[in-house]
Amino acid sequence: MNFAKFLTPFVRRVGSRSAGRVVCVALSTTGLAGVAYTYMNHTPTTFLSNHAFPLLAQCAAKVDPQGSVISDTKNHALFLTIHLKPGASTQACLKAVGQLQQHVDTICPPSMRDESDEIWFGVGFGPEFLDRLKSNAKPSGLAPYPYRRRSGPLGDLPSTGGDIFIHAKCHERGKLFELCQAVIHSFPAGSIDKFEDIYGWVYRGGRDLSGFIDGTENPADEDDRIKAAIDPKTKGSYVVAQRWIHKHDVIRATKDDTKSQWIGREIEDSTELKKKTQTAHVSRMVG
Repeated sequence: MNFAKFLTPFVRRVGSRSAGRVVCVALSTTGLAGVAYTYMNHTPTTFLSNHAFPLLAQCAAKVDPQGSVISDTKNHALFLTIHLKPGASTQACLKAVGQLQQHVDTICPPSMRDESDEIWFGVGFGPEFLDRLKSNAKPSGLAPYPYRRRSGPLGDLPSTGGDIFIHAKCHERGKLFELCQAVIHSFPAGSIDKFEDIYGWVYRGGRDLSGFIDGTENPADEDDRIKAAIDPKTKGSYVVAQRWIHKHDVIRATKDDTKSQWIGREIEDSTELKKKTQTAHVSRMVG
């Protein structure tokens, strides 16, 4: 399992349909890795000066998150975590991030795209990266968001860290690969220590790789997603990004009844079991 935590600015919607909008991309994230994901100021002021971050300018005071935050799922997704070298220029790297909408417009020209190939994206920054910014560039009310390694008899949850996190989604995986390549090559030479690009996809109409319906209790409409994902005090939210490694030989060899006890739901229709063990996933999440 990989973990990372990042904080991203709550900005205007960023996506293939917002080519003409000013994007406020920039403020925070870490790694399970841990991720603070969307952020916006209370008042229509700038996060960063135009000199510090040319991409950024005025943010609206209403809740209007980045494109990937509360929008619907698409068939494919990109989870890109970038680790910068200690001597990398913060401002130069922010400038590279500021080219994201330009990359999207190149890959999916605004005059030609539609819902079938549009790209929605969001950006987050790790706490160490955020600490390099000047104090007046940080959003007020931002809480610390560290992620510590967790270990136990059943597994290890490492803190893998990261400086910049990009989440994008599209119905075409190839376009996400193009976006990843464009982003990586837009950074100053020698500034990136390493990066990890993970690609996800919709499996069997929304099931996880073990066969269970995923996200049964997740909020379905936009208002509920805003309530669940956005801090009313800061108009932002924090994201924990996880990568789970499945033992498919174990999954295949285990009977559905046993797997249902592990999760606390029926594998066929996600009905919650009336009698669950304390170690079942549902028991741990909701009691």
